[in-house]
Amino acid sequence: MKKSISSLIIILLFPLAVKAATLRYSVSYTEPTTNADGTTITDLASIVLYYDYNGIAKTKKIAASSPVGGKKKTISIYIPVTTGITMVNVRATAVDISGNESGASATVTKTVRID
Repeated sequence: MKKSISSLIIILLFPLAVKAATLRYSVSYTEPTTNADGTTITDLASIVLYYDYNGIAKTKKIAASSPVGGKKKTISIYIPVTTGITMVNVRATAVDISGNESGASATVTKTVRID
């Protein structure tokens, strides 16, 4: 039977800095500690961030802090700077050591206007 990991919640997404034609966003989240069936996670391998902007989709895989999760983490993603309005959508999944991927978290959206 395939075991699924409960979804993650992304708690923060905001632009930090503009450097050399890229915009750095900080994404914070807490690793899950329970499976979808309510049991304790003992085999968390990674978190996968899915993000898109201006029609471009990207992924970033982050190793879990431990097999039981629970750690709060903040990572950066980099978006090319364009003029006008840039909308960034981010969602996350958790992956166990067998490669099973959870359902996605709610999508967090941030809109930035660059003139």
